[in-house]
Amino acid sequence: MRKDIVIAPKYKGAEKMVDTILDDFENGGGEVLQNGENEIRKFIIDGHIFVIKKFSESGILGKLTSIFKGSKAKRAFNNATQFRHLGYNTPHEVAYAGNFYVCKYTNAQPIALRTSDPENFSRGITIRLAHYLGRMHDMGIIHHELTAQNVLFTKDNDTYNFELVGTEHLSFHKPGTLSRTACFKNISKWCRSGHMFSMFLREYVLCRNIGKPTVDLACEKAKAIKAKIDR
Repeated sequence: MRKDIVIAPKYKGAEKMVDTILDDFENGGGEVLQNGENEIRKFIIDGHIFVIKKFSESGILGKLTSIFKGSKAKRAFNNATQFRHLGYNTPHEVAYAGNFYVCKYTNAQPIALRTSDPENFSRGITIRLAHYLGRMHDMGIIHHELTAQNVLFTKDNDTYNFELVGTEHLSFHKPGTLSRTACFKNISKWCRSGHMFSMFLREYVLCRNIGKPTVDLACEKAKAIKAKIDR
């Protein structure tokens, strides 16, 4: 059994099971969910559904980052733990070993399914997401790969609930210290410009009370930042 398996307290004693599914992954088992720079597969064992993400640590920069900050798998694990402790949802971390990260499977779906068309989109998700990200930024939390694929949702009656994946890209700062520019750059990543982004942006500015003296001025600054990013 691998000696480098780090297991979450909730799954203490499951090291052997984790070792088994990691071996299965390396032998080509599981259902492929993503096969790109990083590979993601789903496994079912003893009635439990897990997801394993195998990270690529290629390139000099990636290797140096791993030396100083720990592997992407370790960061994904630790960040997921901290994120949930702060009251936010992400698929529960199970373990990491080397460049493998193991978490529970979630039925939540990417918001891209409801927001891919900026002129025909879910207004409910757009407004709710603005408030969700506004609270995150107030708390000093930022997701540096904030794409519509990394934001998942479920709907309970009229309530939308979000989960973030790609926790290796999270960073945590002292509440209230994120600059307005950093926040505007961050929220510019998840969709294209258009009516959807304008609606989202206005809600975001209003919920964070950063539009003073006027909401319009803050929105125009955010749109100017997004225009530079989208070039």
